[in-house]
Amino acid sequence: MSTIKSSAENLTLNADGANNDIIFQSNGSNVATLDQAGTLTATTFTGAATDATKLPLAGGTLTGNVNMNAASPIVDMRSTGTSYATTHYRSNSASQRATVGLEQAAGQGLFVGGSAYAAVFGTASPGSTQFATNNTVRMTIDTDGAVTNPYQPAFLATLSATQSNISAAGGHITVLFNSEIFDQNADFNTGTYTFTAPVTGKYQLNMSIMVENLDSASGYWLMKIVTSNRAYHVYQDLRGLSGDADQWTWTLPALADMDSGDTAYCTIKQYSGTDQTDVYTVSNFSGYLVA
Repeated sequence: MSTIKSSAENLTLNADGANNDIIFQSNGSNVATLDQAGTLTATTFTGAATDATKLPLAGGTLTGNVNMNAASPIVDMRSTGTSYATTHYRSNSASQRATVGLEQAAGQGLFVGGSAYAAVFGTASPGSTQFATNNTVRMTIDTDGAVTNPYQPAFLATLSATQSNISAAGGHITVLFNSEIFDQNADFNTGTYTFTAPVTGKYQLNMSIMVENLDSASGYWLMKIVTSNRAYHVYQDLRGLSGDADQWTWTLPALADMDSGDTAYCTIKQYSGTDQTDVYTVSNFSGYLVA
């Protein structure tokens, strides 16, 4: 038998029986249900008149919709103990994703996970996904999946003028890459012709050297990409040519391990012969962070 009982301080509503709930109605329609397990289900939650900022619920399971409307809404969820605070957004249907809306305009928000335990993060409707640090967008994935990293280290440098009459004395001559085509993250120094790694990682470095008036009588030619950890070489002996070459090109790719602060630059070496060979302006030095 269901009962209503009052005392000096409490009002007790009791729905007696194994599967009976307490149902609240307004104007003949159900507005809330308190089931036998203690779960409160309501169509709308609002705070008390003296405090409209809190849900009148402590513990238990909240079902239905929760709407918060304020000029500057704040949701503060924190752990009061020593454990991590955890928030779960779950869908009970295998065919439906759990969606979290974090957006300036109405849309379909973000979705997290397309299947059980999937670590997926992205937009559920047309729109880019952006990642930021220090309040600045660092990476953008557009609606077609193209990824841009405007702060990812990447550079391309050339010579502003021909580097003339390379010495044949056998020394390693630095190639004067003093002009930038681009330099993301500003890691290339045109005054020292040097790239400096901003972070530790693997860098793809590429050198292309085009020379004119190549002296075929020189003993050999040696090109290097010189990094703080090691040097990468391309070597060639051209004494078999029938005469001097008007033009010649060497290319050297290198996947280099570099520590933060390590440097990389390019050199050219002519062993013996005549000081007549010029490095042409189409030569270039490039690189980017791979991993």
